[in-house]
Amino acid sequence: MLLMNDVERVKQALRPIGFKFFSSPMFFANSQIEVHKLTKIEPGGKDYLFLDLLIIRSPVVDKIWESRQRLEWETQPVWVINKEWLIWMKLLRNSAQDLADIEKLRSTQ
Repeated sequence: MLLMNDVERVKQALRPIGFKFFSSPMFFANSQIEVHKLTKIEPGGKDYLFLDLLIIRSPVVDKIWESRQRLEWETQPVWVINKEWLIWMKLLRNSAQDLADIEKLRSTQ
């Protein structure tokens, strides 16, 4: 779970590996979720890697945090939440892209 002072530390840690575009924080409508978007453009400018840092100010955050899983990505540990909670958070925003993401998430195992 990120705290506000963690966001700047994470951004500083990711700069050396190519994350260069940081947006202003966004807030999900009718929720207590703050999103910090980070972007990395791969060499050659054809591929993008997007990373969302979420700060959740809600009692439900404990359930989300408890559901997280530790995975390996490029030999490094990464903590991710389960698919059900990702869908729940996307429903909060409920944009066209989120609905498309939810459909794709629900169609995969």
